[in-house]
Amino acid sequence: DTDVLVEEYLLFRGFMQTYRAFVSESSRQGDRLHEFQVDKIVEELLRHLTSFSFEAMMELWNFLDERYMMKLEPKHSGIVRHLEQSLQKFYLVNAVQCGQTDRAREGIESLLEKYGDSFLSENDWSTWCALPYLKDPSNSDFFKVYFSKNWASLLVVSIHNVLTTALQQAPQPQLLSAAHHKSTIARLESRILLLEERLHALHAGNDPSHHHHHHHRHPRVQDP
Repeated sequence: DTDVLVEEYLLFRGFMQTYRAFVSESSRQGDRLHEFQVDKIVEELLRHLTSFSFEAMMELWNFLDERYMMKLEPKHSGIVRHLEQSLQKFYLVNAVQCGQTDRAREGIESLLEKYGDSFLSENDWSTWCALPYLKDPSNSDFFKVYFSKNWASLLVVSIHNVLTTALQQAPQPQLLSAAHHKSTIARLESRILLLEERLHALHAGNDPSHHHHHHHRHPRVQDP
């Protein structure tokens, strides 16, 4: 069982907190091992967003992008980039809405640090940099739409859809494949043992499945 392999590994490495969290989550989960938990992944992105952890949010996004979304057909790359930027904008809007303008400023600084000034000319980011300094951005012509619940929920649904598409096309995690490989080998080994026992029984002439057929044996052909 893959879960057992993970538990064993966490104990071996001494990751006790992770071990406890894993055990309690997997016991609540039930057996949904064969599908990626898109709802939970989106939930985690939003949890980082609402707790103002810009770096953690982007770290998770980049992992999903590099591991799964980049493998989508090229026609999707524009959508993925657009969603990434919208997620960053949603972070800023949420921070400002919650009166955490410092966190919004930190988010902008992170973006400037990562992309440099060149990104300011892209997708009206220069206007976005002014967001934490505006008195009432939710009423400004430019920002009004981004403060609506409709925009936020549309964004979350879009992220969910793109992730679902990307993860449906993704191969199973390697650990699952390894566990599957291991159980296949174990099954094959036990079948080989069973066959060997049968062959042995046949040679010894006491295979019960052949006892009833003795009188059907063909007469032995004499050698010339």
